[in-house]
Amino acid sequence: MGPLLNVGTAWRGATGLPQRFSLRAYVPREDLEPPYTSQVDGAVSPAVGEDTQLAEQLARLATQEHGPLPPIHEPLWTLPLTTAPAVRTGDLPLYHPPQRLRRTMEAVTSEERQMAEPLITMLLDHEEVRERGRSVRDQRKTRNYTRESDWTVPVAWFALFAPQDHAPVDQDGQIHHRLVVPADIALARVSWGARVLEESQEEDFQELGEDLRTVARWVSTFSAMSLIVLDYGSVANGIQPDDSPRDLRDAITFVNEHDHLGAEVAMGRLMKRWMPLAHLEFAS
Repeated sequence: MGPLLNVGTAWRGATGLPQRFSLRAYVPREDLEPPYTSQVDGAVSPAVGEDTQLAEQLARLATQEHGPLPPIHEPLWTLPLTTAPAVRTGDLPLYHPPQRLRRTMEAVTSEERQMAEPLITMLLDHEEVRERGRSVRDQRKTRNYTRESDWTVPVAWFALFAPQDHAPVDQDGQIHHRLVVPADIALARVSWGARVLEESQEEDFQELGEDLRTVARWVSTFSAMSLIVLDYGSVANGIQPDDSPRDLRDAITFVNEHDHLGAEVAMGRLMKRWMPLAHLEFAS
């Protein structure tokens, strides 16, 4: 079973997966918690970070020596503040802790995950889980810098962005699509959306309003000098540039204007765009 487990872990854990979408926060050095401040000098670009993580995953798969869990130490990722199209000047470096081991530990030790995927938790070496858990003990009180989703982007994430936040980058000849916005702008947008939906009493939008409030609470833990980045998986290249942020804002605006039909039409455009990608999860 060991090799099969390692294969699955490498596939699920490798970065750059075409179906994976990641919402990441990059913060100034002074905003990093103590477990991460000592790693600033070794920070790497997101492209290098992804390559490093993939190489580590493949090496772990090939050698079978280090078990299925991510390593204890890995470099921070860094971007300049001007990566956001909304920021014209200032090259303040910002940092993102990948936290792969911490997030993996939270997943495999949660009661919800154990109930949903009991075979995976049974196959893991419990002593290794305990040992790795002790190694990230100092990170338990730190913020979570990453949210991930496979096959589709959670609708609430789009409330953070606008079409003008599109900041594609060339990585080895391939265009990587991303949305990048300062945290204070993102927080203002999502808080407005949550407030509109909560006050509207529209039953069809109450759950979305709760999701927006959850995202707002997460973004509020980062300072105004931070960046919020949505990294698209390449499976969504065919819908770029993505108009979903505009569609969601249109829908919320219509709700605010008590135009239920307009809101439904705007949300319908968004859902129609993403439904084919959501179906790919079950295509095989």
